Amino acid sequence: MKSNAMYLLAQAATSQAATRASAADGAWDPAERLLVGVAVVGFVVLVVWVIRRVVYPQKLLLRHTPGRPNELNLLHLLGAMVVLYFLPAFAHLLVSPRYGEGSPQRLTLVYLLAGPLQVLAFLLIGRSAFRHGLARGLGMTLRRWMYDVFRGALAFLAVFPVCLLLAAAFEWAKPQEGHLHVMLVGMRDLGWSWRVLIFVSAAGLAPVAEELLFRGILQSMVRRYTHSPWFAILAASMLFVLVHAPYWHTMPALLALSLVLGYNYERTGRLLAPIVIHVCFNVINLVAITLSPTASL
Repeated sequence: MKSNAMYLLAQAATSQAATRASAADGAWDPAERLLVGVAVVGFVVLVVWVIRRVVYPQKLLLRHTPGRPNELNLLHLLGAMVVLYFLPAFAHLLVSPRYGEGSPQRLTLVYLLAGPLQVLAFLLIGRSAFRHGLARGLGMTLRRWMYDVFRGALAFLAVFPVCLLLAAAFEWAKPQEGHLHVMLVGMRDLGWSWRVLIFVSAAGLAPVAEELLFRGILQSMVRRYTHSPWFAILAASMLFVLVHAPYWHTMPALLALSLVLGYNYERTGRLLAPIVIHVCFNVINLVAITLSPTASL
């Protein structure tokens, strides 16, 4: 079973809004106006960030990033991956059969059941492996939360236009038959009560669980063995993409997003900034799917 919400947003991010925004008839739907508007603001933020990195290039080298001493190894990673896939499969058995197999309602309930357990399991792995515990070690802390939220919001704005451009550039590789993840179909077709539940799952539980796994556990483990922040970011991002991308045309956009998530984790040593980026990205795409009656991949 796919792990969850990032699988959704990759598809939403590559919706027709990415390629129809410049349509000659100028008839933009609300989703297109939303995505293009956010992308324009994000482009300004991106330009400012690039200028700052040209002036202060040493920050890109990540030479003086916070250390995260840990005892993470392949057994910890294997346990985390089992949790990632086993808990949704187990939760699937607990959901009432009155919700049809593969229905958006069933998958939503599965993720709502499995998500909190995944978060708990990843926290337990982190607590056992990081020498300084969850706060100072793993980075699961609200210390400097205002800075992390602000940083995460700006980072999301900066990477969002890049993701849309990459989605548009690889639109030609999209499968001929349009498709949406079944939970995205729910966002478009179900009532508001189910939409709220999908939001809680995709924009609440999923970012926390996935950042704990891919940044907190995997990236920290790779950095422990290689002593290279950038190699750790790249390795974690590659696995992140492989787990989430159902079709290869979504991979470049997901890779760009994941690199930004990993970079912000290394720069701050805390998980809140990448979680905020992840939440913002999921929310904007879920809203776009809700607003657009024609979104498809």
